[in-house]
Amino acid sequence: MVALLSVLTTLPEECGHDKHTLAPVLRRGFAKQAIAAAPDVTQFIYISLTHSGSDANLQKLVFACFVSWLRYVQIPAYLVIQNPVVVACFDAINVEALFPTIVQLICCLVSKSKIPTTKKEKRKELKTHAYESFKGLIPIVVTGVVPLVQKLEKAIDADNTVVVHGLCRVFSKLGKGYRPLIIRGMAEDPSGRICQALLACMRYPDHDVVGVATQFWQSLSQALVNHPPEVRTRLASFFTQLVDIVLKHMWIPANWDNLTKEQQENEKYFRRYELGQTLCAACDVLTTDFVLSSIHRELVNTLSSFQQQQQYDWHPLEALLYGVCAVAACMENNSCMPLQKILETAVSLPPLSPQLLHTSVRAVGRFAEWLSYNPAALPQLLNFVVKNLSNPEGVSPAAEAFSSLCKFCTAFMVQHLDPLFLLYQSSHVMSLTQKDHEEILAGMSNVVAAIPQEDQRAKALELLCVPLLQKLQLQNAALASPAATGLSSPQAREIDEDAVINLVESVSCIFRTGKNSKMNFCYAVLEKVWTVLGPMLEAYARSDSVERALCHVCHDAVDACGTCVRPLLPSMLTRLCAAFAASLCSAALDTLTTCVKTFREASDAAPMLVSMAGDVTTVVLRALRNADDCQEHADVVKNYMWLCTELVNGLPAVMLGDSKPLLYSMLCWSLLALPVQDSGAAKALLRFHEQVFISAKKQNPAPVATDGDGTFGADLEAVLRMQVLGVALFRGWLLSMCRWQPFSSISFFGDAIAAAMEVRPALTLECAKVAAASVDFGPPVGGSGRGAAADSTLRRQALDALVAGLARPQPISAEEVLHLLVSVHIAVNAPVAGML
Repeated sequence: MVALLSVLTTLPEECGHDKHTLAPVLRRGFAKQAIAAAPDVTQFIYISLTHSGSDANLQKLVFACFVSWLRYVQIPAYLVIQNPVVVACFDAINVEALFPTIVQLICCLVSKSKIPTTKKEKRKELKTHAYESFKGLIPIVVTGVVPLVQKLEKAIDADNTVVVHGLCRVFSKLGKGYRPLIIRGMAEDPSGRICQALLACMRYPDHDVVGVATQFWQSLSQALVNHPPEVRTRLASFFTQLVDIVLKHMWIPANWDNLTKEQQENEKYFRRYELGQTLCAACDVLTTDFVLSSIHRELVNTLSSFQQQQQYDWHPLEALLYGVCAVAACMENNSCMPLQKILETAVSLPPLSPQLLHTSVRAVGRFAEWLSYNPAALPQLLNFVVKNLSNPEGVSPAAEAFSSLCKFCTAFMVQHLDPLFLLYQSSHVMSLTQKDHEEILAGMSNVVAAIPQEDQRAKALELLCVPLLQKLQLQNAALASPAATGLSSPQAREIDEDAVINLVESVSCIFRTGKNSKMNFCYAVLEKVWTVLGPMLEAYARSDSVERALCHVCHDAVDACGTCVRPLLPSMLTRLCAAFAASLCSAALDTLTTCVKTFREASDAAPMLVSMAGDVTTVVLRALRNADDCQEHADVVKNYMWLCTELVNGLPAVMLGDSKPLLYSMLCWSLLALPVQDSGAAKALLRFHEQVFISAKKQNPAPVATDGDGTFGADLEAVLRMQVLGVALFRGWLLSMCRWQPFSSISFFGDAIAAAMEVRPALTLECAKVAAASVDFGPPVGGSGRGAAADSTLRRQALDALVAGLARPQPISAEEVLHLLVSVHIAVNAPVAGML
């Protein structure tokens, strides 16, 4: 019996578990066989239970087998509802050894009889009628679960965490599964007892238990949104108790400083998400004003009690303010007097602890958007934030709060530009950590972007950049001094590269924030910035980290300023190309690609972009020829191919016309990229070749007939065939051969893609897209051009050979590929053949 029960337990899991590699057809067949055997199996489970006597181990196997069949087999409903094992499990839950298995069984029973509430669940019910079949389980389950409330109370008194956690799972699962019944009978038994049990679980001092209970309260709140106000009013008492419980759980542990970093992160997650979202759920039922009024009342009572006792404890104060921060996620921007009083109280609290100070400052920042609609208390709160910028214990949250206030309260901030810039240029702000300084910069940039007058905005933007540029100029002067000669000598060159990187990233922060706030940049300021940053690209060419930061700021400037940078484009392209040639910095290629995206619509910029692409191509070819291991240039390969793709996409007429030799060079370059084994580089290369086809098709929507063979003209055909020669050797994948044109039949695509899946499954989709883009270039199926029948036979044989080669254990060699190309009479004109 034991052996048979073990087999019957494992069998449904093997057949029904979707993580197994069993074929879907076989799985469906096994599922049908399992359903057919369900009456015999359920009967055997019942017989085994009756013969188990007091053997807890055998009973555990019986219930585990029943759980497995409920979970993975679509057992007919009558076999479950009428099975005495269902009723017996509620008595067996009192046996300690059976408790975990019975919890799983009850949860499975609830899942089977779950009442559909969402649109998705209701659509599924129309097809399966699962609820209609299993709804007879509901009274059985409810009748068996309600008496477990007493067991829960005893477990809480005995501090039995295992039992509390298991019963909390049962009550939470039942509450979510039978939510409509819970709502309709909330104030009555048994629904009221279930909710009281879940409130008791919320009070239990264990994060796992509380986390399970919060799932029920959050789901209940979401369901109540669609119910009339009188329903929510009837439920107010439960959620009022829930708010008090959540606020008590938000207390920071007394041994906080002794916790490990991981434990502290777990506490933060518990407070921010599980408790914070539950508090927001209570606001949806009770309204935000009600919850904030309760918090304010508790805050006043707590402070009054402390004053009477002449003794302060910061833990309850911090928990209440943290609850206020959590409510910000569901706060509306209308008037709310309790919130203004709470914030005014928060900024007047004595400095009892760093944690209390942090939460007080963050509370101001979290309600920055609300303050933009209710600015009465803004001056007092802003002064509190600014004061803490010079306080080492509160500087980080103060910087975040300042940035938020500047972002949302721009109308108020624009009226106080002079004090803001005095603050920005002060010594203590300029000496903040990089993260805090960027928060200040982001806030100031948002204020500058909101200035309506163009001349004032330009002046403010200059004041924002000048302190950073002055420090960078000092670094450049130190670099140009005689003591700094010999760039590779650490003794002669003593420059704090981290300081340079921080300054450059601060400038980049201005551009990023300006883009998000849609700032209109002025050319005069950009010219001053480039005057400082441009020479640094050459000066720091041998410092990878500094050059990367400089390339990033150029990228952000082009991305944010757009056509405003156009006069600086020649100098920027020249310096970026020089920086790339000196260090092969991938960030430089990324910035050049952004330049192509931004200026490809400008006709006067096309020659510069093509010239830049030629210079970059020369550098890449030289680097790959000279590299002992091309793998080290994987990032360069990837970014270069994206640059080529954007160039062909933006300038198809130029690339397929006057600049065709450059396109030939780009295509030939792929031959040197063969050793690079990088999925990102491979996808970028395939995307480039796909874009060549797409762009060529746009320029030549109809084939140019030549001697009636239905192919493109010689020049375009040479480009496309050159592309095939370049990609056909790319890592031996050979799927790219399906881009070879002209084709006599498209039936090869299916064979080639199927074969490629054995070689490189990850790139099958990419190659399929390329094939789809190139198929339009072939002659019509059944075409009757000169030598069409003979060519078709040769191509068919060659393609069959390619497919057979793909099926080998090792990809066929490059020599074999070239032999196949020759055998099918692919003609390449003399210039292209010479490049090969």
